[in-house]
Amino acid sequence: MTAYICKCGQRVQKSGSADNTGNRLEGYGPGHKCYGCPYAMPWGGNKWDEAAKRFVQDIKGYECRTSRTLSYDSHFIGSTKDKCTCAVVSLDFDFLEQISAWVKDTFPLGDLTGGFSQDEIRPTDYSHNGRYCCTFVCASNKKGIAAKAALFARFFDPDGSRKDMTPQQEREKILADIRKCTQDPPAAEDVAVAALPPAEAAEPFVNIPAAPSFDFSALGDLSQQAADADQQFDLHYGAAQDEYLISCIYLARIHALTAKAGRYGGGTWTKWYESKGLSEGSARTMVKNGDAFNSATVAELKQLPELTRKDLNLIARSGCAGQLVETAGDSQRVQELLAQLKAEKERADTAEAERDKARADQLSTAKDCNRLGLKAEQEKARADKAEGERDEWKAEAEAARKQPIVGIVDKDEVARQVDTLTADAKAQARSQVEDAQRRANEAEAKYQKLQQDADGFLAPEQACEQQARFIADSMRSMYLNWFGQACATGTPLAQMGAPLYALCGEIMSSLEDDTTINPTAAGSVEDAEREALFE
Repeated sequence: MTAYICKCGQRVQKSGSADNTGNRLEGYGPGHKCYGCPYAMPWGGNKWDEAAKRFVQDIKGYECRTSRTLSYDSHFIGSTKDKCTCAVVSLDFDFLEQISAWVKDTFPLGDLTGGFSQDEIRPTDYSHNGRYCCTFVCASNKKGIAAKAALFARFFDPDGSRKDMTPQQEREKILADIRKCTQDPPAAEDVAVAALPPAEAAEPFVNIPAAPSFDFSALGDLSQQAADADQQFDLHYGAAQDEYLISCIYLARIHALTAKAGRYGGGTWTKWYESKGLSEGSARTMVKNGDAFNSATVAELKQLPELTRKDLNLIARSGCAGQLVETAGDSQRVQELLAQLKAEKERADTAEAERDKARADQLSTAKDCNRLGLKAEQEKARADKAEGERDEWKAEAEAARKQPIVGIVDKDEVARQVDTLTADAKAQARSQVEDAQRRANEAEAKYQKLQQDADGFLAPEQACEQQARFIADSMRSMYLNWFGQACATGTPLAQMGAPLYALCGEIMSSLEDDTTINPTAAGSVEDAEREALFE
């Protein structure tokens, strides 16, 4: 059994050796100790959704992604000097959403793409000591490299660690987020009244004066309006669906007021949403929802069917909030609208994935071309080297061929020369002959190898000519060996060399006739000549 660690620090024993694995949460639901944990994920296969006309996950239950080791600190992975993909590993989903929103706003032309969404978490992306890996792809040009460098400089220190938070602070935040999400919700009687008075139920949202809970003095004349919206936000945030949308509307109002004051009220906007425990990404999402549903009334919002925040975010981003409100009383039309939006989003996601894949394929193809080009250059270099060695050995063989061979003039003279040789001279001659034979054998082997390498580049007549030179060099080497042995033993050369002289005469005679031999013409005159020559 192997010990695995949950994000909350709980340890479980499981069989297996994988770096990350799912721990099934039996009885997951309201009342379960892990219910609401942001790291709990549904599990199950896929099934066909007839209404949506696509496959959806068939949720069988929920599980927590556990790992053999666990780190809470966020970190940048990759280089800022190349065109390769980079990634951010983190367990702080707010931080990942903040980076993703910044990338989308800063590089709308696609110099840097990718991002994180809590609604689209994949179990396989948990890695690097249990952290979630969020990938970013840069354009394969200088702008893409510069975009990666800008992301790194914006959020990370030179060593790749997070700028705005120490590892200990990040650990405390993540554990606090888990405790906050898994705590039992407050009782209904403890929650402030969310609905507006009946008389105002059919009217657009209005401001309700209240004592400010946040210092909006930097907004000047707009500070009271912001304080009123702040109170309404506190009344509605974190409650039911319709209350959540109301809180989004008031949050969007505060965002608009701080923007109207100039440069977001000297940082008032950022300080305000951080005081509410919101990340930049969460605040940005709520602004979009608030702007989308701003024209709806409380009564209209209460008529909306129960939808997940993921669906509400999708509707808001699609600009179909008005259509949703109009069809709120017709559950079937709402589901049709939602299915249409999801289908369009799926097509967009598919197109984006195909674009990313095409970009990755392009990068892979470029790498393959570079690799093949380098290999071709290496092969050409080896071929040039082989050709140079072939020419060198060819020149050596040609020089050896042109060396004069000592002729035998007379038997008495040969006997006299042999008689004058001393024992030391004979031994020296034998050593020289053996050394010459060794070099000749080495030259023959190298020349044969080079000949084999070059045969594919030569015309048939050129190959035949080279083979003739090879035979001649081989015969010269054999002759020198025989000559040395005959000299060392004192054997009469004229008598022993008669067969060699006869063979040379036959070869010269055949060459003088300029006869072309056809070895395939059995029974022909050429075949008879061939047999006579080589018999």
